[in-house]
Amino acid sequence: MKIKHGLFTILLSLIFSNQALSQNQDTDLLTVTNFILISNSHVSKSVFDFHYKVSIENFTDQSIEGLRAIFQLDPSSKAELIDNEARFGLVSPNGQAVSEDTITIRMSRKKVGNPELPPELQHVFDNGTITGLDLDGNGVRDDVQAYINSTYKNKPIIAKILMETAKEYNLELSGYTSDEEAEKIENRLFFLAGCHLRLSENSQEEDYDLLATVINTTSRSDAYSNYGKQLGLVQISHMSEEEELAACEAEFVN
Repeated sequence: MKIKHGLFTILLSLIFSNQALSQNQDTDLLTVTNFILISNSHVSKSVFDFHYKVSIENFTDQSIEGLRAIFQLDPSSKAELIDNEARFGLVSPNGQAVSEDTITIRMSRKKVGNPELPPELQHVFDNGTITGLDLDGNGVRDDVQAYINSTYKNKPIIAKILMETAKEYNLELSGYTSDEEAEKIENRLFFLAGCHLRLSENSQEEDYDLLATVINTTSRSDAYSNYGKQLGLVQISHMSEEEELAACEAEFVN
C-alpha cells in the first residue's frame, strides 16, 4: 500500500502556537535550582519590573553549549512575564551555572509577597537547535521525554509507544536524507500509530498533543513542513490484524 504521510496535512502553525508548558520539564540530568533577584525598576507608582538571574545544575558528564531556559507564568497569575528567556554560557559537566542575562517579571507591589522569589513559573530547556537537547542520547529531546514521563506516568504502555513515536518525529526534523530512510521512518510511524489506536481510547488526542510538544517552535515547524514537501509516495508494509496485534503486544505489552 502506498500513502503520503497524513500528519503533514495538520495546520502546523496552530500546533506550535497553541502549545502550553504543562509542567516544569526538569529531568534527572538538568534542573533549575534558584532565582536570584538582581534589581527592580519602576513602571508606575505601584508597578515594578523585577529582574532575576537563574541558576541551574548539570548532572551529566558532558558540557552543554547554547543552553537557554524558557519560562511561562500560570495563566491565572496577576504578574506579567516581560522577558521569558534566560541564556547560559558553557555549562560544565556536573557543574552549576548562572544565566548570563535575566528574566523580567512585572508585578504590583501591592500584590507581591516576597519579591526575592518570583511567582511560580513553568519552564523548558532548549539549545536553539532543531533537534534540541538529548542529554541521555536516547533519540528523544529531553523536554519531550519529560512531558511523556509526567503526562503518562500511570500509563506505561502508552508512554512506551509515544517515546518510540517521538524518536521517529526527531528523525523527520533532522531532515530528509533518502527515500529509503524516509520509507523506514514512515513504516515505523504507521506501525506505532496502529499500536496506539489498539491500546488507547484517546490515541488521536494523545498523538496530537505529542506532535504539538515536539513541534513547538517556528523553526521546527518549518523543518517538519520541509520534510513533508520532500516526502513522496511511501510503500507501507501491510500486516494482517493478527500479525499487527501480536507485534504490538510483543513490543509494548509483554
